[in-house]
Amino acid sequence: MSCGVSVPFRTYCVRGIVAVLVAALGMTGCSALDQVFHNYSRATPDPRFAPFTETLHEPVEVKHEVDSITSRMQDVHAQEVAFAAAYRNGKRDFMNELGNSYWFNAVIVVDQETIDLVKTLNNEGVEELPGIVPELHSYVPQECTFSFGTRDFLRASELLSHGEQQPFGVTELALSEDCQLLILRGEGE
Repeated sequence: MSCGVSVPFRTYCVRGIVAVLVAALGMTGCSALDQVFHNYSRATPDPRFAPFTETLHEPVEVKHEVDSITSRMQDVHAQEVAFAAAYRNGKRDFMNELGNSYWFNAVIVVDQETIDLVKTLNNEGVEELPGIVPELHSYVPQECTFSFGTRDFLRASELLSHGEQQPFGVTELALSEDCQLLILRGEGE
């Protein structure tokens, strides 16, 4: 059954259709590969960190605004910062401010005064680093030694989290004196 079309013409048609499909796949392939890489990087976490347990509703945006930290934590003398935060329901609900909680993760380069302040908390050691969002892992150098951690979160929140803007509660904290680095997780409403 030839359908009135010569074999060479059908071969060119098939090749043309394949070329169009490959081009279409190529146009969407980058975003698909990015998504695969993103999922792979999440699936192979840095073993130094506890698992990140929050639900993400959209891609994480890492910010570097020192003022966002110092306005909420006046006694933390941040020199550099990388942080991420998101509302747990995926968006800010201006009509229902109560019960609209958010999570906050930060890697903060601090001064000696802040280190001394944090060390006034009960030291319970560090078995693994706080479960911060994986996009922040690269801000924690491999050579940093973390010897200070605490579960005294009420005191940590009172000590660290006050300022001009509404504070948040500290839920996990680790300190590296040799790198002058503070890793923390927090939450608020």
